[in-house]
Amino acid sequence: AEHTPTADYAVGWLDGFATGSALGRGLVERADFMDVPDGRTLAPSAQDLPPRIAGVIPRGELWRVMRPAFTDPAMRLANAGQFQRGSLSAGHLHTVPHAQFHFFHDYVPNWKRAWLPGGLRQLQAFFPAATAPAACAELLARSQRAGIHPYLCVFKQHRRDPFLLSYQPDGFSLSLDYHVTTRNAARLDALLRELRASVADAGGNFYLAKDDGLDAAAYARTVGPDRIAQFSVLKQRLDPAGVLQSDLYRRVFGKPPHLRLWG
Repeated sequence: AEHTPTADYAVGWLDGFATGSALGRGLVERADFMDVPDGRTLAPSAQDLPPRIAGVIPRGELWRVMRPAFTDPAMRLANAGQFQRGSLSAGHLHTVPHAQFHFFHDYVPNWKRAWLPGGLRQLQAFFPAATAPAACAELLARSQRAGIHPYLCVFKQHRRDPFLLSYQPDGFSLSLDYHVTTRNAARLDALLRELRASVADAGGNFYLAKDDGLDAAAYARTVGPDRIAQFSVLKQRLDPAGVLQSDLYRRVFGKPPHLRLWG
């Protein structure tokens, strides 16, 4: 946080397998725009990534190389290696295209296929700055106690915005990606319910688009009944026929009696 106020962009990563005194260890990567007078970096071609990794592996096939490594032992090594690599290069500057920094997932085309066949489930929790360190550490610790480690952990700093149902406080968020397997699917579902309760207990909030299991009761705990009531009044006034609704809406708000399902 001490460096991010002056950065154009910043993103953090945590080692989801680190334990004990190393729990929560990670890296922060900051980025600043370069002033290139001739504007050559504005051309779409300047944002294209090389078609091959290290000049050898076709970028579009990299997910095939990654997929066998999506196991706990391999990802434990990968997380430890990422931390060591970042620690050794701390303070070093390098130039990357806009697309590479902002869309690091898409640095690997078809990256979602690497998570198959089970796929992934994700939770992104937001906490006020004062409670974020302890609350985020608790999410990691609970995951480890359950024996289900997040393969990717990303944290970001946020500012509060003025929207009625805003989920962003003046604080931080932690996004956790879990690999779904036949063996862990039921335990992962139970863990995610436990983590959502922990987030609510800590005064946190959720990014709804990254949570496939949050229900109306859990959501109400995080945003509060007053804001839900205000939203319901607006919904009734602006959409009395209930045309504008989705599965996500029905899951986190329930199905009000005045709304009619279409289709």
